[in-house]
Amino acid sequence: MSARDRDPQFLLSVPELHESPLVRSSRTLQSVRNFVAVHELVFPREEAQAGARAVMWSDIRYCWRDDATKESRCALWFGGIFDRAGRVIRQEVRVGSWIQRRAP
Repeated sequence: MSARDRDPQFLLSVPELHESPLVRSSRTLQSVRNFVAVHELVFPREEAQAGARAVMWSDIRYCWRDDATKESRCALWFGGIFDRAGRVIRQEVRVGSWIQRRAP
């Protein structure tokens, strides 16, 4: 059997959402600018954190569907943490469970 013998199967999708003000602000971060400049299939994800919000970017090629939870997971994330007023607190790069934090 070859890949041509079966119909393609859609395994993972990431909804394309309207960019929020925080997503637009995250585009100014050096880590995001560098990542977006060299990757073509990027998308952002906003996450709630204690008293803050994270905007993290990945590329669909670094992601997979977790069969147990049916949610998407990604190995690489680049972005930042913002306070409630929308100001950058810090930048973050996540590679698996490793996190690098740096000043905005």
